This record gives sequence, structure tokens and C-alpha cells, in this order.
Amino acid sequence: MERDQLEGLRVRYPLENVAAQYLRLRRSGRTYVGLCPFHPDRNPSFYIYPATQSFYCFGCGAYGDVFTFLQRMERTGFPQVVAQLQTGSVPIVREVLPEPDFPAAVKSLGEDHYALLDAAVDFYHEKLLQHPTMLKILAERCISPELIKRFRLGYAPANGLQTYLKRRKLSPEVAEEVGLLRERKSMLAGRIVIPEIRAGKVLYLLGRATSPRQLLRYLGLPLPKPLFGADTIRGAAKVWVTEGVFDWLTLTEWGYPAVALSGTHLKHEHIALLAEAQSIYLVLDNDAAGREATAQLQKQLGSRTHPFPLPPWAKDVNELAQQGGQDLFAWFAALKNAA
Repeated sequence: MERDQLEGLRVRYPLENVAAQYLRLRRSGRTYVGLCPFHPDRNPSFYIYPATQSFYCFGCGAYGDVFTFLQRMERTGFPQVVAQLQTGSVPIVREVLPEPDFPAAVKSLGEDHYALLDAAVDFYHEKLLQHPTMLKILAERCISPELIKRFRLGYAPANGLQTYLKRRKLSPEVAEEVGLLRERKSMLAGRIVIPEIRAGKVLYLLGRATSPRQLLRYLGLPLPKPLFGADTIRGAAKVWVTEGVFDWLTLTEWGYPAVALSGTHLKHEHIALLAEAQSIYLVLDNDAAGREATAQLQKQLGSRTHPFPLPPWAKDVNELAQQGGQDLFAWFAALKNAA
């Protein structure tokens, strides 16, 4: 089956509506949460991310999309699931109702949330500076100590955040509301943490996996995902747009005004942040998905948008940096009159 046809089925059958036929789900910020159907689960550990139409269980590690979910629930194969979706024989719940025994969702961030997120960033940043292995990982990704301090990058250990917050007289319950803690466990444990900070306020935290055992490469909070680096492009006539946050950090290190989508989609509320830019250069991943996203973003942003292709041996900007490609990037930028 063609990729467009599969995407069409994903649109017609939202994962949360399909899963609600089998599970009790509760809205929690930008996610849905419920008891995992794939292992004995006393506390809700099964999360659905509507933005990416994917699920992940923090208890047993199960993950996937609507096709994977139905294969496991119905104990059948991929072709059979696709056939069921095509024929419309898969029931869905049109409205996912909240269950009162799950935590309430955060409708919008208040000062108590900002204070807690800021404290968490301080805690994670301190732990990173004390962790030689994580500092080495970042050095190998060409992320300098100066950049680590400038953007307050961090590392989330398995324990300690709750005690730290209590010492700062901040509520662990608020930490659960924003998705940092669940049942006293750190949701970002074992990950490098990249915060988005604007006008001194922490809006969001994104955790980058540091081990193959962490099946999701990136894990964010169940809050509206921002455009990373928005403060760094204010007043810039030329702006570079990347997929990944490490690519954004790399271009920022090289002196280019840049932002990261943290994915391939630009939300409508993000377009206003790019309004001042006269030229926008799209430096997305060097693969089919990146090229497809580049074409879509060109349609969204108009004639001021220009693709900025990478050499074939580098998947993304950060990989180019690891291969010593800063001068090559600068040369090509000058050639395109983009520097």
C-alpha cells in the first residue's frame, strides 16, 4: 500500500479514538493516558500522543501507532489490520471522555508551573555538569560547554527531583501536572534535557535519549510543543529552520539565527514567530521525510522560503558538524547568498 494511503487511514482513524474502544482514557495536557493493555498495570502508564499519533508505555516499553496497537490488541498481522481499516470494520469512540480517577490536565501554565519548570531546569543543569559521561556525549555531538550553559541544557537522573523541589518549597503535585513526575518517578529519567526558554520563562522541556533501551528518541512534556530558539531569531532578516534540537544548537553555535521544529511540522501558531524574517532557509533532514516536509513548509511560508540541501553523506546538520563540516556549510551558505 502507498504511503499516502496509509497516512489517509491514520487521519480517518485517530489512535486515541480507536484505543478508547478498548481502554479508559483520560485527557492529560496534550496526551491521553490510561492503564496499559499489554502488561498488568495498576497505575496509568500508557500514553497516547495525538500530535504524532503514537503511543508509549512507561511500564513495559510498548510503543507504536494505530496499526501496531490494533495488531497487538487483535493479535493479527499488518495486512489484516489495514484491510479492517479500509473496510470500516474497526469501531472507534468519537469522543474520548475524561475519567475522574486520573490527574487533571493543565489548561494553561501559571506562575506556579513556571517556577517549577525553572527549578527543574536548574536541577537538571547541575546534574549534567556533574556527569562526565553525558558531557562527553554532548562533546561528541559538537555541543560546547558554552552552549550548554547558555541554553541551560541538563540531564535527568532517575531520582532526586522530588527532593530538590521540596527543598525549594515547590509542589511535586505541580510537577505531575506538567508531566515531569508520575507516581514519584521522573518521566525524563536517563535523558539529556533541552529546555525552551523565552523572556526568562521555561515553556517546555524535551528529553533526548542516551541509550538504545530508550525506545523513543525524543520525549517531551504533555504541554504545547514550542518552536525551539524563538528568542534567538528576534529581528533576524535570515532564519534557518531545522528538524532536530541538536541541529538548531549546532547552527546557533556556528552563529546562524535558527529554530527547531522538533519534528517536521510547523504549527500555525509558530508562523507568527517567523513573520519578521525576510528569508527562511529550510535545513531539514537529508531523507525522504525531510524533503517532503521541506516541500510542505515552502507551501506554508511562501516565496521567502528556500531549501538548503545538505551533502549526501550527512543526514542532518549535527551529523555534518561531527564530520567537521562547518566550513563547508558556510561556503555553501555564501554561495546561496544566505550567510
